[in-house]
Amino acid sequence: VDVEKFNVNNYIQRIPCIKKRYGLNSDYIVTFVGNMEYSPNMDSVKLIASKIAPKIKEKMDNVKFLIIGRIRKKINSCDLIFTGRVEDVAELLSVSNVAIAPLLRGSGTRLKLLEYFACSLPVVSTSVGVKGMDVKNGVHALITNDIEDFSNKIIELLKDRELALRLGSASRSLVVKKYDWKIIGRKLNKIYR
Repeated sequence: VDVEKFNVNNYIQRIPCIKKRYGLNSDYIVTFVGNMEYSPNMDSVKLIASKIAPKIKEKMDNVKFLIIGRIRKKINSCDLIFTGRVEDVAELLSVSNVAIAPLLRGSGTRLKLLEYFACSLPVVSTSVGVKGMDVKNGVHALITNDIEDFSNKIIELLKDRELALRLGSASRSLVVKKYDWKIIGRKLNKIYR
């Protein structure tokens, strides 16, 4: 991940304008990023709409779910805001309170997680979402495969600012030390030489 680009400090001055543009002025914002033409991501959006958002809305009525990425068919839900493809994902991550990855299947590295971490966002993910990364549960993210618990962990992060800041700081440190493009580029260059 480009840790310089995905840095919320770049957007602090513009946060009120970004929130206004997307109608997010007074709500907590939970964000999911992905190309919804990839079926595991679309499955995640369906899970957010059918199970996660309703569970959270039972306990907190001021939460909106921001779904960022290409999508063919939006799900009808007043709690989900679909942005479609955007030029600057980091801009929208900067206004988010929590980022999520409720992935139940899929392969490869979840670059969305590295982007979330680079933006110092507290993250709730399934084990599939963090597979293959050096992410520790309770240190860098909250990890659970139980969907009811998943919703509860989102609520916990929305209510516990100290925990959210601690996870966000630890996850940013992780990507700066291990997953920054510059570090990976230097390692690759050394291997080539």
